[in-house]
Amino acid sequence: GFVSDRVLSANPGMNTNQIVQSIYTKLNLNEIIIFPSIPECGGGDWAEISRLVKFVDSETVLVSKFPENVPYYNQIEYIADTLSNTYNDVGRKLKVIRLPVCPDATGEYATTQQGEIRSYTSSIILNNTILIPSYGHPFDAIAYSVYSELFAGSQVVQIPSAMLTAMHGSLFRLAAVIPQPD
Repeated sequence: GFVSDRVLSANPGMNTNQIVQSIYTKLNLNEIIIFPSIPECGGGDWAEISRLVKFVDSETVLVSKFPENVPYYNQIEYIADTLSNTYNDVGRKLKVIRLPVCPDATGEYATTQQGEIRSYTSSIILNNTILIPSYGHPFDAIAYSVYSELFAGSQVVQIPSAMLTAMHGSLFRLAAVIPQPD
């Protein structure tokens, strides 16, 4: 299992060992890898690892790729390297595919939790239709190509998502939580 260290701060009444044991038991796992949370890469209160990592299947993982000059570059690379050296439950090494992250409307990347993150890992897989975010950026074509290759035979649909990320939302978040009318 993979979690971010945010699970530790979200459970203040428990120590690390109690939290890990609870995850092992509740999810019937025999191994847990705890990744660093990276709130300074944006996302507001929903700054979670799903903005950076997307498991496509039991062997394939998409990981966001940032420019080297962002302050959290090494943390993201640590996550990618760890995953690329991890084996799944049947002994196959995970295949890590990198997807660029778009800068915000001003051309910048987030440097605080309240910054905007325009990630392509925030997709929704629905049977033979794959919904992926688009931001009106040249990276949209790269994301479309990667998803089309990964899901050959499925329909890949790009959904304009800049308005969602500006409000710290994402396609995946919309699927996980039904938003209020406002």
